[in-house]
Amino acid sequence: MRDYAAPENDAAVRVSVVIPAYRNPALRQALDALLSTASEDLPTEVIVVLNDATDEVRQIAREFEPSITISELPMNLGVSGAFNHGFGLSRGEYLVQIQDDVVVEPGWLEPLVSAVESAPDVGAAGALNIGHHGQLRDAGWVIWRDGTAAPALINGSSDPNAYVGPRTISHHGSAGLLVRRAAWESVGGLDDSFYPAYYGDVDFSFRLRARGWRIVLEPHSRVGHTGSFSTTEAFRSFLLERNRRTFVLKHGAALSAHPEQSYDPGEVTREVERAAACLPGPPPPPPTAVELEQLKRRLTVEPQTFLARERDVIREFASRAVTERDEALAQLTEMREVREFASRAVTERDEALAQLTEMREVADETVIALERSDERLQVILGSRSWRLTGGLRRPVAWLRKLRRGRASR
Repeated sequence: MRDYAAPENDAAVRVSVVIPAYRNPALRQALDALLSTASEDLPTEVIVVLNDATDEVRQIAREFEPSITISELPMNLGVSGAFNHGFGLSRGEYLVQIQDDVVVEPGWLEPLVSAVESAPDVGAAGALNIGHHGQLRDAGWVIWRDGTAAPALINGSSDPNAYVGPRTISHHGSAGLLVRRAAWESVGGLDDSFYPAYYGDVDFSFRLRARGWRIVLEPHSRVGHTGSFSTTEAFRSFLLERNRRTFVLKHGAALSAHPEQSYDPGEVTREVERAAACLPGPPPPPPTAVELEQLKRRLTVEPQTFLARERDVIREFASRAVTERDEALAQLTEMREVREFASRAVTERDEALAQLTEMREVADETVIALERSDERLQVILGSRSWRLTGGLRRPVAWLRKLRRGRASR
């Protein structure tokens, strides 16, 4: 790749839109929407970075040539790396991050440019992201002390029409974010170590604000965004947690001033209002030589670096999968042992109940026999023959007693 140098003023291009593409066929809808909403008042170039893309995605991109510029890479630079790569090839004063599953709405671009030009310290402006069924997906984000994020909803409202005016926010995702080239340069670009995805945009927002740039939400700019097509839920959860830990290690000092994670809409609203209360300031100083050198390093594509990152991520994910499998097997074994114990307990209970039933039957039969014997005895005792023989029984009993006495001597 060429050595990066800020482009000369080029009236032919004011805005450069970069789309990293991997394996999502929704790229076709994204490009259709971008090209159909292009404005002559804002000359725009579209650069698609094919990140080791599938054959299908490469073919989709080729369908739009020469209206777009394609940069095809034999390895996956990750989302942040691909944005850096595309921005490094671009000519525009304003740089736009668009995901391959984003469909922009008519009139989406002009409000973002106006928002950035509204004050010299506005370094980036983000569009309102609309998800499935017209629900709000991204109106900025609140970042908690542990690095987790919550949608920056006002009073919990997910109605896009509840968001009517520009406001300063803490963080915006990489779907429909317009950035001043000077702001991107001044922080040394996006940090591609958040590989391959997630938290690179959060880190970028944190570094922009630390550099003195404000980020604003412009709700008059709207884009449709489905999200999370290019990976499985298990891999997505793994990457989120992995890169969240990296983010916390990097920004722990700044995060200490953030509140603890909360699901209370009132607490979220307070954080939204706190960010919105940030006052405009002077424009940050231009990039230093150190910052530009850092940017140049990030724009130098070294295949072995990214291949090593991809290998490490896959190994770590596989190791975690093996650990989770072993834990699941251990739980399954324990559950089987519990089930076998419960089965034995049920069998022993049934056997005890059977024995108890049998004993009850024997006891009932014994009681019935005793009752019958008692009835017969009462009959005998009440008979006339028993009374007549009573005198004879007494001498016999006396003789038996006498014999027992002699025997004892």
